[in-house]
Amino acid sequence: SGVLAWVEARRGNRSAAYERLAALRHAAGEAPAAPSFSSLVLEARIAEALGDWQRAAELRRRTVRMAVELGMAGPLIAERYGLVRALHGAGERGEARRLAGELLSEAEARGVRGVARGLWSLLGTPG
Repeated sequence: SGVLAWVEARRGNRSAAYERLAALRHAAGEAPAAPSFSSLVLEARIAEALGDWQRAAELRRRTVRMAVELGMAGPLIAERYGLVRALHGAGERGEARRLAGELLSEAEARGVRGVARGLWSLLGTPG
């Protein structure tokens, strides 16, 4: 399952995590060139757990684009927040802060308190 792939990544077992991801994609009949939204989200989480922030940011950019194209409002907020965290982890602090500022008002307006708290924390300002 996806959780097991993530657990392998948290344990630092890169190869086992990506093997599980590949098996999930194969079982779902996903073409290698066209992974699903959910498997890209999982891959981003695996990259984050492994500390591969550049890869996580690249994947989150893709999932943000997909969420926009598919009109997925809830997942779009979550993926934008994931992108902010990945950019911050990758050392792209300026872009992370800019995106966090943009996302904060939307998260607060929609009542997504966990995201808003995380953004305030990243911005270093009490929420």
